[in-house]
Amino acid sequence: MTSDLGVISHDAIHDLGGSVALRGGIGVVNRYTAMIDTEIRGDVASDNTRLAFGTGVDGGVPIGTARLLARVGIWGAVASSTREDSIVPSFELAGYIPDHESSDTDSKYGWQSGGIVFGVREDLDVVPYTTVFVGYQLYLIPGY
Repeated sequence: MTSDLGVISHDAIHDLGGSVALRGGIGVVNRYTAMIDTEIRGDVASDNTRLAFGTGVDGGVPIGTARLLARVGIWGAVASSTREDSIVPSFELAGYIPDHESSDTDSKYGWQSGGIVFGVREDLDVVPYTTVFVGYQLYLIPGY
């Protein structure tokens, strides 16, 4: 599960806006990460405001106690103030730094890790735009 806030832009300093995203997925989280997810995202900018739903595939590799994450996804706007492609490809590169993690991986209560996620996302819409984001990510593996 991930929630993040971001700054969106068509270029580095013009047409700035804000973004909020909530994501949940299912998959494998051990040494490597592989997940399928769904997301809801809201963007607000001077030239476009949208509500979108999407899905994607996430992967990650460990770097010490942190993780390098990548995501490839698609989304579609259900409400928008401008013309949108019906399906928009999205690419993301992120880092994850845990602030807590269960120490007992064999606990009957399961395993969990939570921490800060930060990165950059590129959406290839009618007008491509970039989002720089920071948020909180939580990994949960249920017990028995």
